Amino acid sequence: MADQVTTRLCVWIVKSHFGDIIANVVNVLASRGRLTFRQLVVFTKIRPRAIRATLLVLTQHSLLWHSSSTSASNNVLLGGKETDEGEEVFEFNVDECLLRLRFGKYLLIAKELFGDDGLLLVQTILDHGRLRFSDLESKIPELDRSTRQKLVRKMLQRRFLKSTSEYMNKSRTDRLAEMEHKVLTMESKNNSAASSSALASAKRLGEIRILAEERMKKLEEEAASLALARRVQ
Repeated sequence: MADQVTTRLCVWIVKSHFGDIIANVVNVLASRGRLTFRQLVVFTKIRPRAIRATLLVLTQHSLLWHSSSTSASNNVLLGGKETDEGEEVFEFNVDECLLRLRFGKYLLIAKELFGDDGLLLVQTILDHGRLRFSDLESKIPELDRSTRQKLVRKMLQRRFLKSTSEYMNKSRTDRLAEMEHKVLTMESKNNSAASSSALASAKRLGEIRILAEERMKKLEEEAASLALARRVQ
């Protein structure tokens, strides 16, 4: 949940890029925090079909996090009732939205580092959001396959582009909470009842968080390495 100034800025950014309906949904998400689909319909007073389309657009552009209420760090309320366990909740990615203010700078750097072809490729990705390599053929037919392959490989190597997956649709807070839960579950199975009290100590919980962060970072690095090593098809 963002403060009022940040919320207004995000709404202005989204409105200029995507229009009024999506901006209205973002206004509710940014100001109220995590919400379910039902709650979005109630608070925005927008038709469910339009809400679904909006969520797809925001996800496509990495502006929305998804999680279930069981993995969310806090359940949200509607009419004094918590969300149903396992119900999907949505959260606006404020940081990603604010990065859209730098799109002009990204394009200047892309042209400087990768030339006009690189500028065209980056502009296409910024316009359309997440794209598979095969999608680029229809989006930028003026670049031949060999050129696209070389550009994408070079940009991945220099971390100018990054791969994504369904796992990355969850916020870092949720990913870390899930990893901590996995570590705790594994240790509770391996430890005897006599040593289980150590799990409740503040020191041990701090160690578990560090271990969870290390494992989560390793997963993300492996995903990035896989994208780089895999042949672009």
